[in-house]
Amino acid sequence: MRARRSRSLTSASGHPFTGAGFLFALGLFVFGFGFLAAPAAAQETGRITARVVDGATNRPHPDVRVVAVPSGGGNPIVGLTSATGIAVLEAPVGTYTVTFSAISFDNSNVEGVVVTAGQSTPIAISLDRAPLAVGGIIVSGTRTVRKDTDAPATTQIIDAAEISKRPAASPVQHLEGTVGVDLIKQGVSAYNPVVRGFNNIFSGALHALTDNRLAGIPSLRVNLLHFVPSNDDDLARMEVVLGPGSALYGPNTANGVLHLITKSPLAEQGTTVSVSGGEQSLFKGMFRTSHLLSDDFGLKVSGSYFRGDDWPFADPTELEARQLCATSPEVCARVLRAQDPEASDAQIDERLARIGIRDLSMERFGGEFRADWKPDDVSTLIVQGGVTSASGIELTGIGAGRTENWLYSYIQTRYSRNRLFAQAYLNTTDARDSFLVRQGVPLTDKSKLFVAQVQHGFGIGESFGARQQLDVTYGADLYLTRPDTEGDINGQYEDDDNVNEFGVYAQAEYIINDQFELLGALRADKSSLLDDPVFSPRAALLYKPDPNHTWRATYNRAFSMPTTLNYFLDINGGLASGGAGQLGYYLRAQGSGKDGFSFMNDQGGIAGVRSSFTPEALGGPGQLLPLSAEALWPLMVGFLLQTQQISPQQAALLGQLPIGLVGLNLLDANTGLISPAAGAVIPDTPPLRESTTNTFEIGYQGNFQGRLAIAADVYYTKRENFTSPLLARNPLVLFDGQQLGALLVQAGLPAQDAAALATAVGGVPVGVVSSEDVISPTADIVASYINFGELDYFGADLAVQARLTDHWTFGTSMSWIQDDFFLVDSDTDTEVEDFTEIEDLNDVVGLNAPDFKWSVDVGYTNAGFSASARGRYSSEFSVNSADFVGVGCLPLSNELRGALEASGLRNCVEAYTVFDLGFGYEIAGTGTEILLDVTNVFDVGYETFVGVPEIGRLAILQVRKTF
Repeated sequence: MRARRSRSLTSASGHPFTGAGFLFALGLFVFGFGFLAAPAAAQETGRITARVVDGATNRPHPDVRVVAVPSGGGNPIVGLTSATGIAVLEAPVGTYTVTFSAISFDNSNVEGVVVTAGQSTPIAISLDRAPLAVGGIIVSGTRTVRKDTDAPATTQIIDAAEISKRPAASPVQHLEGTVGVDLIKQGVSAYNPVVRGFNNIFSGALHALTDNRLAGIPSLRVNLLHFVPSNDDDLARMEVVLGPGSALYGPNTANGVLHLITKSPLAEQGTTVSVSGGEQSLFKGMFRTSHLLSDDFGLKVSGSYFRGDDWPFADPTELEARQLCATSPEVCARVLRAQDPEASDAQIDERLARIGIRDLSMERFGGEFRADWKPDDVSTLIVQGGVTSASGIELTGIGAGRTENWLYSYIQTRYSRNRLFAQAYLNTTDARDSFLVRQGVPLTDKSKLFVAQVQHGFGIGESFGARQQLDVTYGADLYLTRPDTEGDINGQYEDDDNVNEFGVYAQAEYIINDQFELLGALRADKSSLLDDPVFSPRAALLYKPDPNHTWRATYNRAFSMPTTLNYFLDINGGLASGGAGQLGYYLRAQGSGKDGFSFMNDQGGIAGVRSSFTPEALGGPGQLLPLSAEALWPLMVGFLLQTQQISPQQAALLGQLPIGLVGLNLLDANTGLISPAAGAVIPDTPPLRESTTNTFEIGYQGNFQGRLAIAADVYYTKRENFTSPLLARNPLVLFDGQQLGALLVQAGLPAQDAAALATAVGGVPVGVVSSEDVISPTADIVASYINFGELDYFGADLAVQARLTDHWTFGTSMSWIQDDFFLVDSDTDTEVEDFTEIEDLNDVVGLNAPDFKWSVDVGYTNAGFSASARGRYSSEFSVNSADFVGVGCLPLSNELRGALEASGLRNCVEAYTVFDLGFGYEIAGTGTEILLDVTNVFDVGYETFVGVPEIGRLAILQVRKTF
């Protein structure tokens, strides 16, 4: 382990953003932009005072969007109702049509509203809840408030009513069956979500937000969304936007956006308490309490506790490591000591005892606070923060990790005034007692992510309903990532792994007429990891035959930055899988760094070899040796003697052989294929570049009188410089068994004995290619990330939601992508379109998700009773993601299939169909609800990825009380 150090997020002057200093910085940032929203002087104006109540309860209705449109044309005036259900709009003298809209409620219009100078015109209106409504208002498609049919992308909404009907172990569970969404379900509550494929076992590809804040773990940039402190009772809605979004949201939005939006204390008050129990020893408790301290200041506090037992899984590499350390504890202890020379004997013993032991228990608790203040009718200041402590199994590219009391926390300040939005937040993490299961070594991660963002907009020109002819949105984002792993995760890169990113963007929407609209956007981003800025354009043509139906043709160019893990990961991944691990070879996950690394020397030859057979007297396994038979043969003879495969007399004979006559071979650790070492060139691992995604899309989104909503799209995507999962970059070294056998016969051994010995020796790796760019005390197979070349594909999505009657709903969704894997020639960096068989697994780029999935759901609600039935189908797909490889269903060549079978070929993820049921009953007049949700009703064992547990039935019963 490298020297440990502690780092804080610092400003240019070196002052840490901690405690009061950070809050002061937040305040300066947020209020520093207040002048942008200073109201202009008004002449001959009056007021529209709109009072809105819920038609069912007659209670004030907050957060209703109120738009006053001048009857003779002009700029619309937009506002939101406060916690008291009142919106006050300053408006020039004239006559207006005022529209009211809110999620899950029918829209309403009031025409002929007259504004008189210096006077207030009152409007009182009651909004009726749309029975099982479809469609709604979204903010994620354009980073501004829009109807879902106005967004230039397919957008799906899971609202609070839908969330509240389904007890779930994790908020991500509500995304099951959502169009375009792919989920790796790792267990009872752990998921890896992406949109439109290209998933990985430790993925941060999806741009996931909570209340406009990045939800991923800082530095690692992995979406462990069950770490988010928000609970289901506090979620107002979840929005899923399909397709690239870099023009507005910046890097890492190549496939879409997921946005979790919580309830405002100004919008919903009261106290809710929920208690759940279920299979897998599941217990979950949640609460939310929200109160108005004045008409314009609200405070809420929420919290949750979760525990349970995950489904079992026997990882072969974990079992091999456990067996080795049980039979030869001194070997494992020596490696642990080499990795951390400062560790005490007790610490070494503790780490040794947990190698290969998978604890299936889960426990998680978290809490949030949020304060909302409206100093006036057009401004809102929000301060919120939260923390989660989580324990459980999380799968990484180098095997399972055990999070033990892992802390994830944030603090955030947001300010909005009219079209101005500004925010700053700090995400932090502390891995505390977490460790890797295969290795037993601790995981240290005390990283931070600081983000500051500002956005503004304006409209000019003729009025078209609630919008003006030209609407412009512009803004800037700053991301400061500060990894701090004390050498445990980032190893040799620990002191040079800070990342600064800055981006600016602008979007213009121009309404040509009542039916056609143009949209254009451009974003520029500069990262400290890249020499040049990256540009992301976006263009769209929208056709609206009427306000509730939109056809669109769009072009988006998005980019994804390599993560800090891609660049700076440098960690021992434990014993290599298969026979190599049993011989003492380890897996090392190493990022490319800023300069890349190589296994070749300046003369064009292989730089060297490390061997697990090297004795401590000669420097141990970390000693770099030349690639020569003369240097490696004594190590092989010593291994054969130590393992009692030969006698001392035979060892003496073998030591006298002219071994230089025997060639060396290289064994590809990814494919198992063997090739001569003479003249071999090991490809360099260059520094990673950004990945780009170009997407052309034709889509439709429509709402038929609130009873039928359809979203459909067909798209073509071209990806360049795709970042691979972890792939082994250096081969193992073997003696040529055939040449060795001939030499042994010449030395006088009987032909049968010579053949047996040569076969045994030729199958044993005597070393692994290495170089001084790899800093390790062990002989490591190095896995890293590389950029692939180009690949392209077509895809389609369809989602239908229907309100059949006032009591029955029906929904279905379908997603299709052209292929579930792609073949890219690593020599030319181009996709291979026509092939009959796969000869090199390194050329396979996996979608790592089904190429076809389908879901259907039926719901019924009446007089407090609700019921739902859901069905989900997923097609078979291959997986090629770091150590998680399942390609048995692919057209492999006979040679490649044989090599993979020798090292443990795993099959693809099989197709599956599962059914879920849900029931709910609200006891009238008591505020009490009883809910039951059963996923996988028929307990059909299925897997969502290679190397994850088999998923069984999960029934959850919940009682919820609202005060």
